[in-house]
Amino acid sequence: MELRWPAKQCGHVTVRPGDLIVGDCDGVVVIPREQEDEVIDKARAKFEKEEHIVEMLKAGKTTLEIYGFDKLIEKLEAI
Repeated sequence: MELRWPAKQCGHVTVRPGDLIVGDCDGVVVIPREQEDEVIDKARAKFEKEEHIVEMLKAGKTTLEIYGFDKLIEKLEAI
């Protein structure tokens, strides 16, 4: 839905016509129209990375292994 109105302040954020407003249970964010494509691309990449992590977890890997912390722990233990 697109509404037309003059720029407005919402808290400390200016909301302008055409800006994308996205909200979920964690909060609301205003994405300026000129950054919309970049933000959506980054969000999609993050989602795909998280999907891959979920698949690795389902395959039996631990978060220590996925993020390389197991190797870090091994190095620290060797000190």
